[in-house]
Amino acid sequence: MSGLALEILNDGYFYLDAGAIFGVVPKAIWSKTVKDDNNAIRLATNVLYAHGDDISFLVDSGIGRNFSEKFQKIYRIEKVSDVLDHIEKHGDPDAITMIINSHLHFDHIGHNNDFKNAYTYAQAAEFREIRYKNVITRSNYSLSYSDIKRKIPINGSRKIGRYITVIKTGGHTPGHQVILVNSGSTKVMYLGDLVPSTFHLKLPYRTAIDLDPLKTVEMKKVLIRKAIREGYVCIFNHDPETPAALLHGDFENPSFESVEM
Repeated sequence: MSGLALEILNDGYFYLDAGAIFGVVPKAIWSKTVKDDNNAIRLATNVLYAHGDDISFLVDSGIGRNFSEKFQKIYRIEKVSDVLDHIEKHGDPDAITMIINSHLHFDHIGHNNDFKNAYTYAQAAEFREIRYKNVITRSNYSLSYSDIKRKIPINGSRKIGRYITVIKTGGHTPGHQVILVNSGSTKVMYLGDLVPSTFHLKLPYRTAIDLDPLKTVEMKKVLIRKAIREGYVCIFNHDPETPAALLHGDFENPSFESVEM
């Protein structure tokens, strides 16, 4: 396996109602960390950029930059950094041929169409969700099915090439998947919105947006155990303080050790 460099890039921040992101967790607990008059929480958009001699790809692509004034106002977007800008300055956007999306919500797919040679890899179930939107979930999908020009549907858990394995989890959305990347020297587990932040590591802690909460908890149990046992660096895509960490201890309430990437 040739060398593959792994970086965590930030595509800015946005705010979401704390009740949505903390779900069943009592306000008495989450209010200790939320200091906003509107009970909103500041969320990061951390994505994984992998590049080597023979391949370049992204895991998720952030919130992007093409949104309306109304969208900007609702989500209070702070574009302090931008994935495309970073890659234009320090890499080669044209070399990116794959964007593996955990799911297709607006804050994970914003730059997908900005990389002209990249194909979007997502679960077939997720492409169905974006094609046939319903009244409950449509506000979470900013793009239409036809907006995504280059689509590669995946059916279930599988390996993609030498470096990538996707694990279909469901839970957050019907087609949500967790992405494993093995660079040879580092093993990474990109948890998507199954575990969006270190706060959500406790087994019952889940967002109110999860469509199948029992599935979320079931898959968290499997994957947190795996991360502890096999030494995966876990990436928390919405955590503004700890984008990446190693997990230790009890899978139901693990401790974490921050990792720089």
